[in-house]
Amino acid sequence: PRARAYHRNRPGFRNLLRRNYRWAYTAIASKSQTGTARLAWLYRHPRLLMVTVAPMAIAHTAFIAYCWVRAGRMEPVLLLPLIFLSRIAYLAGKTVGGVRCLRHLPTECQTSGRHETVSPFDA
Repeated sequence: PRARAYHRNRPGFRNLLRRNYRWAYTAIASKSQTGTARLAWLYRHPRLLMVTVAPMAIAHTAFIAYCWVRAGRMEPVLLLPLIFLSRIAYLAGKTVGGVRCLRHLPTECQTSGRHETVSPFDA
């Protein structure tokens, strides 16, 4: 219980986009198996997720801004364009991951969920 875990996220805009892409790329395959994710049933329908990611990028950006404003912090509102771009990277990752999941059903979507990802932000 006293152990400390240090997590290191590399700084920078490109790494922000890469991280969001990777999280989304594996989300459908991994969350469809575990059943512990919020709205886990939704992850078992990759086509539905792929259709809803674009409107959800806008809604999620608005929700993030709302949470910061409600907490009394206005500085993050200035970063809304960057937050929205991170949501677009998430959208791209979820779409590519969903297509991959659909192509390889049931083998890929029924595996452990740990996959190597190649991000378009890797240069």
